[in-house]
Amino acid sequence: MKIVHVLKREPGPFAERVIEAQARGNEVRVFELFRGFDPHELLLALEEADKVFCW
Repeated sequence: MKIVHVLKREPGPFAERVIEAQARGNEVRVFELFRGFDPHELLLALEEADKVFCW
């Protein structure tokens, strides 16, 4: 499963645990908006994702 996590700020302990757990056995991509990102790359990842989480 392809999962995308979009982070508006530094992740808290709960978000970190969720991301780590989902990374086992899934293709997980994390976009940290607060650090800068490539909008084109984000849009492509969102189109391909089975699930998207925004934190």
